[in-house]
Formats: sequence, structure tokens, C-alpha cells
Amino acid sequence: MAKQLKSGASVPMAGRPAILASLNAVAQAHDVDPAAIAAVIYVESVWKTTAVTGQYIGLTQVGPELVQKLKLTKSKFLALSAPEQIDAYGVWLDYYKFNKQMADHEIKVLTLPLARQAAILQAMQFAPNAKKWKKALNKGDLTVPATASPQAKVLKSTSIGDMEAYFSKFFSGKPPKYA
Repeated sequence: MAKQLKSGASVPMAGRPAILASLNAVAQAHDVDPAAIAAVIYVESVWKTTAVTGQYIGLTQVGPELVQKLKLTKSKFLALSAPEQIDAYGVWLDYYKFNKQMADHEIKVLTLPLARQAAILQAMQFAPNAKKWKKALNKGDLTVPATASPQAKVLKSTSIGDMEAYFSKFFSGKPPKYA
């Protein structure tokens, strides 16, 4: 069972109780630490619900497939509150069968170090259907990139190892606090 995040990990003060409730619920449903989700949100949008990068939008920079699945327009999705967008991220994880993919590759995300959990969620953002990085991770190989295309510069490459190194530093500066 995932820990219950109560603060830290970059979670903003404004609307914190509802944000934490959504983070904790999505984390529990997907067997990840809620702080890992918060860290990905910080990397993707710095908690800006109206963030837009090309076709990717919102806190977690989801693509148009989620907006269509939710039967929303882009503007209506961007008008959702932070907790609503976090809940939508849970729908996105379900859409890409996160739990099944992790089980199929025998990856028990919640048992891994927090920074690696965040790296796995970030890799899902970049390449949700890719199998190479998941097969490599199952064997302990953290060097296989999630995607060959350039992504967030702060993460260096999209390998689990490079992203885990970034998130380790992130959590050093923004440590999570649990209930």
C-alpha cells in the first residue's frame, strides 16, 4: 500500500488538502508513491494547470487522447482544477494499462526507491507503450532510453538511470513528508 503524502515533494500550498487527496488516491490505485507523481507534475508543468507544450497539456502534459477519452475540449481540460487533473492522470495511467504493463514486466514499482518510481512514471509519459525500457528495467538495466526523441533537458537522457539521478536530487531539495 502506498504511503499517504501530507506535504513536501513540491506540492503547492494553495489547494493542498484536495491535491494531496487526489495524489494519494491515484498513487494507491497504481501502486506508486504519491511523491513520485508530484515530482513528475513538477517536471512537466511546475504545478501549472494551464501549461501547454505543443499538443501536451495540463499538470502532467497529457496528450489529446486523454482529452478525447474524457469527452472534454482542450480548454475545458485546462480549466480543470489541480485535483481534477491529477484524477485525470489516473485515468491516463489506466488508459495505457500502467498496472498491467508493470505486472507483465514484473516491475513492482512501489518496492523501488522513490526516485526510480518517479523515473518510471516519467518514462511512461515519454513512451507509454514502449517495451524496451521496461524489459531492461526488469533485468536491472537502467541505461535503456524510454524514447530516442529529445525530452525535458533537465532529465538528460530518458534512461531510467539518468532520470532517477535527477529525481534523487529533486527529492533532496523537496523531501516528501508522510502521514
